[in-house]
Amino acid sequence: MAGIMYNNIPFDENDLSNPDTNFALGQFMTAWSQVESLCGFLFRNLSQIGYEIGNIIFDRVGAREQIEILTELIHLMPNAEQRESASKAMKEVESLSRARNKIVHAGWGLFNGEPARFWHGITNAHFDGIATDTAQGKADRERFIFTLPDIATLTGRSVSVRQTLESILQELKEKQRREQLLQHARRLPNGDEWLRRQGIDPTQQ
Repeated sequence: MAGIMYNNIPFDENDLSNPDTNFALGQFMTAWSQVESLCGFLFRNLSQIGYEIGNIIFDRVGAREQIEILTELIHLMPNAEQRESASKAMKEVESLSRARNKIVHAGWGLFNGEPARFWHGITNAHFDGIATDTAQGKADRERFIFTLPDIATLTGRSVSVRQTLESILQELKEKQRREQLLQHARRLPNGDEWLRRQGIDPTQQ
């Protein structure tokens, strides 16, 4: 049977001073904020909206709507391999977003004697199932309770998807730069020579 201790009042002042719990939580929030930033950059790149206007639009909607917008924009990407990679990344972002929401709206407690974040929406019925280790209880434990190893895993997943989004964004920027240079070269009498000086093989268009 799982041991659970949650919401003991008065709250333990250690919740604010414990370096292990707050470091784990801080790492995850930092990694997640990097993912959010990459989503913003990707939105502005794919939509071709200017930085300031893009911020006004994208930052005024919730995380769920941001993910939905990006998912639709990704479907418009012409490169099938890149589109598939980006779609998988956005599904991971969606999963991490759900976990992040529960972790933010949570409090510290103890799960089997170890520090854990308990989602505030957890009910007595959830606790009963988790404590008695039923099949549903095991699923609820994964959805609603986040131990330090769980948070560390989420941090690793966030870093991984951030790196994927960074790679996709870089590829998009390089493609756009190449297209701009090719367009410029077409207006020059010595366009091929100019392209070679830019490091672009004019025969590979």
